Amino acid sequence: MLPYRFRKCGYGLIIASVLLLPLGLLLANVFAIIPQTHTRFISMVMYLLFFLGVFLIVMTEEKDEDEMI
Repeated sequence: MLPYRFRKCGYGLIIASVLLLPLGLLLANVFAIIPQTHTRFISMVMYLLFFLGVFLIVMTEEKDEDEMI
């Protein structure tokens, strides 16, 4: 189990992936700043960040966990 402070990192990764996925796809599809061939890579990285954030949240201890839990 990970310490409780990793839960904040997990929430940060989830928020970052949810906000950056539409932005990355918008930059690739509409504004053509990022090449069109990189959209699959962008979405894969954002999904991995999302699942890593969920993993961090699930694997952290509760704040007041003791031997009775």
